[in-house]
Amino acid sequence: LTMTFELLLKIIANGLFFTPKAVVSDVGGVMTMFIYFTSVAFLMWMPRHVEINSFAQLLMIFRAMRPLRVYTLVPHIRRVVMEFFRGFKEILLVTILMIVVMFIFASFGVQIVGGKLAACNDPTITSRENCTGIFWQKIFVTRLEVYGKDDEQMHPKILVPRV
Repeated sequence: LTMTFELLLKIIANGLFFTPKAVVSDVGGVMTMFIYFTSVAFLMWMPRHVEINSFAQLLMIFRAMRPLRVYTLVPHIRRVVMEFFRGFKEILLVTILMIVVMFIFASFGVQIVGGKLAACNDPTITSRENCTGIFWQKIFVTRLEVYGKDDEQMHPKILVPRV
């Protein structure tokens, strides 16, 4: 309803096609009209169930393009988008550099620490080969002095797999 009122006022004030400030004089105006007509078509049809790769899904995708109208309505956004596209090469180069540096440090970390962190979670097991099965793990409940805290039978614990 709001977009209909807005477009109607623009068409009355500026004209639709062959005037100096026509609504459909640039790509932004064509996009606005396209989004408007697809939205109206979808709202008139309004299917209850939308199949994958159907015409209704295509209309929903076109309706999701409505925020792109900000590009045509706010001139500062145009500058931001243009600067983003101009700087895309530099952004891509920085991303590639970051991935290469992460790969180098990841490889270095694997070489330095590899195999040293593999330890059994059961403190009574000394060799990796014996680290199978399950064991009782004490659960830390509180720092307060609780009755039975130091008693092996009363201390809360759960069965945990050895890994």
